[in-house]
Amino acid sequence: MCLFFLGITIFAGPYVFEAAGGLENLLDTLARNPETPPGLLDYHGNPRGGSEFDMVFYGLTMGIIWLVTVAVSPWQAGRNLMARNEHVILRSSVLMALLTVIFLLYLYLMSISVIPVNPAMAQPEKVMIWAAMELMPPLVGVALLAGILTAGLTSACTFLSVVGFSLSSDILNIKFSSEKSQLRFTRIVMLFVSLLSLIIASMEMASIRVIAWFASTIIAASWGYVAFASVWSKQLTERGAYLAMAGGFFGYVVAKLLKELAGVPLVNLLDPFFIGVVISVVLGIWGSKGQARTIEEITYQDKIHQIPASETATADYVRSRHYGWMMVASGVLVSTFLIYYWAIPYNALLNQ
Repeated sequence: MCLFFLGITIFAGPYVFEAAGGLENLLDTLARNPETPPGLLDYHGNPRGGSEFDMVFYGLTMGIIWLVTVAVSPWQAGRNLMARNEHVILRSSVLMALLTVIFLLYLYLMSISVIPVNPAMAQPEKVMIWAAMELMPPLVGVALLAGILTAGLTSACTFLSVVGFSLSSDILNIKFSSEKSQLRFTRIVMLFVSLLSLIIASMEMASIRVIAWFASTIIAASWGYVAFASVWSKQLTERGAYLAMAGGFFGYVVAKLLKELAGVPLVNLLDPFFIGVVISVVLGIWGSKGQARTIEEITYQDKIHQIPASETATADYVRSRHYGWMMVASGVLVSTFLIYYWAIPYNALLNQ
């Protein structure tokens, strides 16, 4: 499904670029278009009423949030369990990181190409859906819409599985008479969550982008510290981990409500995310005091730091190092592309 969405998006891009006057003229078109949001082409982006520093810091904050979310989320980490060894995980991670950066750059170029064609879009988060319906041949547009749907279904199925098994196995800790009864309960939970999600979506309380960012920040604030500390810390205990997750969750949610509903200016280092992380760390350290880790916990932590003999082959390290250099080279190429095709010509336009 991911490959289908990736392929059809790349194939559909030229139709959007052509409607905007061509990709080679996009920068000039946007720079001279009065409908282009102020600051959109600058390094800081559209400040939306804040300062340039606020916008840059916001971008860095979101980068940290998604870094932690992708690192600790179970639907991402669960895929690593299928890998043959850690080298495969490293190599696939490098490829996915590069693919994400390059594909998102292409996708964002498609999105801003719609500004000259339809600058007053009421719901800009639906820009690709509008482009599929208005700027592409019917067959290509339908294929792109199908690709968007498949991408959403993939994530939805994974999230529902996590929710169902988390409730039945971890949160509620119900003692089931058999595996069949546990599976039945899990399916009922998934059905309930699906219906609840459908109701919330039909109410259009917020865009999917806002919901995704809110959810990812909760994950990073409540699970981030515990995920890393459970691997590297020798002091974190079960009670400390529990308090840390609860503190990160409620710390972020309360701070976010104060910011959005009460208008409290929580920005930059006082962003609700950082407040949640600080509370999580403090409660994790405090909650671990006075409680000793069990022998089983100590043994398990020591075990995960032991390198299996199957992963010590020199040839694997040489190959994995090549992937690291591939990431370095790609970073240089992407940076060169942005400097040559964006920074230099845009500054030239500003000086005219």
